Amino acid sequence: MIVTAQRGGGIAGPALRQQLGPVDTAELPFVVAERMITLVEQMDFFSLPDHLPDGTPGHSDAMWYSMAVELERTHTIDWTDNAAQLPQQLPELTRAMEESGAAWTEVST
Repeated sequence: MIVTAQRGGGIAGPALRQQLGPVDTAELPFVVAERMITLVEQMDFFSLPDHLPDGTPGHSDAMWYSMAVELERTHTIDWTDNAAQLPQQLPELTRAMEESGAAWTEVST
């Protein structure tokens, strides 16, 4: 399974665009890979809509996020700071990616 996350916006606006990964679970220790795979399964990632709807009206310095998971097929979802129903596993998956050694890097626009 290959997972890639992106984020941007915030106070820096369109100037901020960062990427985490791609992280390939085949290259990780079994325990870390299993945790990431379990999180994807728990949130039924491939059944989530392409865009998670916002709950409250956004603000001008809102952050946007995107995550892509490749496992026999690829599915990408995106959301903002004020997503109405964010699966708790999404931030956990991001933390697992960071704990695997991946770091956020600047991406040119």
